[in-house]
Amino acid sequence: MERTRRDTLLGLVFFGTLAFLLWATINLTDISLGKAPPLEVWFADGGGAQVGTNVLVLGKRVGKVGEIDVHYDDEHADRPVRMLLLINQELPLTDQVTIEVRADGVLGGKLIYINPGRGNPVEPGTPLQG
Repeated sequence: MERTRRDTLLGLVFFGTLAFLLWATINLTDISLGKAPPLEVWFADGGGAQVGTNVLVLGKRVGKVGEIDVHYDDEHADRPVRMLLLINQELPLTDQVTIEVRADGVLGGKLIYINPGRGNPVEPGTPLQG
C-alpha cells in the first residue's frame, strides 16, 4: 500500500511538472503570438529594429516584429522598409495612428511603439505608414 501511494505521488508530480512546462512554453514564448492578423507597416528606415523586437501599444507589450524586408523599387522609394508586426490582440487603429521605432533604454535596444490615435477606424489589413 505504501509503495502504491508513493508511486502515485511521484506520477502526479511528474505529470504536473510536464503540464507546467507546456503551459510556460505556450504562454512565455512566441507560440501564443499571432492571435490577430499581422500588421504591415512601411518605414523610411528600420532604425536599428530587428526581427524579435518588442511591439508596444501605449506602453503595453502586444507582440513582436516577425519580418523585415527592404524594397528597392520606385514604388516604395519614400518608405522602402516593410515590417510585419505579429500581435496577440485586435488593436483599435484609427486614421491618426502613429507607429515609430524608439529606443528601449539607455543600453541601446529598440522597440516599435504604436499610438492608435483618435479618429476614424482603419480597415484591418490596411498597410500602415510608420
